[in-house]
Amino acid sequence: MSVVALHRLVRDVERQEGTRARLLADPDDLLAEYPLTETERTAVLDLDASTLVELGVHPLVMRTLLVTAGVPNPDLYTHDRGLRG
Repeated sequence: MSVVALHRLVRDVERQEGTRARLLADPDDLLAEYPLTETERTAVLDLDASTLVELGVHPLVMRTLLVTAGVPNPDLYTHDRGLRG
């Protein structure tokens, strides 16, 4: 498990210029830069809040990722969005 890599991904998306745009435009390319398991990668691509928290991602970090990707706060656990094209 690489929960540290997930937290770094979210930190980078939030703080590094251009990373959010890369996540939205070509998530596979960005995710390849982080040592994620296939389960973690799928959870990010699916914006799967429940799985991310089960994997050990802090709920506030999970929220940051999903909101950054355009998921409204009230829909964090019920949305049907994802990063896949």
